[in-house]
Amino acid sequence: MKNIPRWDIKIWRGADFSEKFTFLQSKGGASEDFTGKTLAAFLRKQPDFNSTLLATFIITGPTLGIAYLTLTKAITAAITGSIGYYDIVETVTATDVSTPRIYGKVSIEDVKTYTAT
Repeated sequence: MKNIPRWDIKIWRGADFSEKFTFLQSKGGASEDFTGKTLAAFLRKQPDFNSTLLATFIITGPTLGIAYLTLTKAITAAITGSIGYYDIVETVTATDVSTPRIYGKVSIEDVKTYTAT
């Protein structure tokens, strides 16, 4: 995706997931104002927007340029495969115009448990 920042993430299957994203107006600049805009984030099987949807992230706190993407452990437990792709899309409420803001590859790994001997 041309000129769109990439940030890869890891999700542990069967565990709660949360990732904080900070959006700035420019590198080292002021925080972005999301007034009049909404953010949505999706996890897909392939990096194509029309690919199979694996999950929709819950986005909280998209104010002052900070947004948290979260998934509950019930949702991460149901994700199949070991690789996925996500994107965060911004939509201007007044015009319904959507713009991709960030994307990346998602590594999905099983939670490992160890027994002390």
